[in-house]
Amino acid sequence: MFHLKNNELDVEILDPIIDRKLLGSRYCTGCYIFQINDSRLGNLLSGPQYPNLPYNVFDGQGAPEVFVNALNQENAQLGEEVLVLGVGTVERTSSHSPFHVRDNLKVTEFCTWEIEEKDDCIAMKTLQEFKNWQLIINKKVTLTEKIVTSYTTIKNIGQAPIPLKWFAHPFFPFPSNLMCCKFIDPFAMAPNSGYLINNQGIIEMKPEYDWKKGLFQKIEYKSKRPFSASQYHPLLGNISVTSDFVPTSLAIWANAQTFSFEPFYEANIPLKNSRNWSIRYLF
Repeated sequence: MFHLKNNELDVEILDPIIDRKLLGSRYCTGCYIFQINDSRLGNLLSGPQYPNLPYNVFDGQGAPEVFVNALNQENAQLGEEVLVLGVGTVERTSSHSPFHVRDNLKVTEFCTWEIEEKDDCIAMKTLQEFKNWQLIINKKVTLTEKIVTSYTTIKNIGQAPIPLKWFAHPFFPFPSNLMCCKFIDPFAMAPNSGYLINNQGIIEMKPEYDWKKGLFQKIEYKSKRPFSASQYHPLLGNISVTSDFVPTSLAIWANAQTFSFEPFYEANIPLKNSRNWSIRYLF
């Protein structure tokens, strides 16, 4: 495991080879933020099972990131492979449609990362090739005082456009006061069994809901500005989370162990083009 450390924080980042037992078909294996530790207060992030064992690689923990759509997922038959960006080749083991890595957990070959380690950042780079697709992913995580920033760049160097759908999935501790977060720009949420928006504009969890079951809920994001949120934290009070992209969609998810929001970024990357974006956490 790699560590970015200063007097305030210790950012734990998985080593794509040494920590492979903690990786699976879902989360990007490069610059995977597994935990962030405050020098005075302890661990700041959670997960769907955290801190319980055994650890489940699909559920994960910390602040992982997801490339949702697998290349060749529309055509792959049972036993054939797809390419999951940032992960590698994954065998289609389920006939369930549409394809999703929750149903197809077998990674046949993980991608290989070139790693550069500095005092204030970890950078990882991988080349992925599959059928007519060829792409380079650059990942970087930086630590400046109490700010952790995750950067992503994808360059298309192949023979086919790359459909891109990505989201950040930071896991925060379960809020004992049931207060979750507030999105800075206007948003709305359909009536549902687990969440409400109170008169301060804060998303709350309903105490009568059985949170052991978990609950996913889409959010209607009404702004054309980049994502910005204030997240309640039991140890820090609040965490500020911002991006440099306007979310194409937004969702929240929680269970009895954790709360998370999911800002999505989508694009179609033409030949010889690239896309880059970032998300920033101020603890």
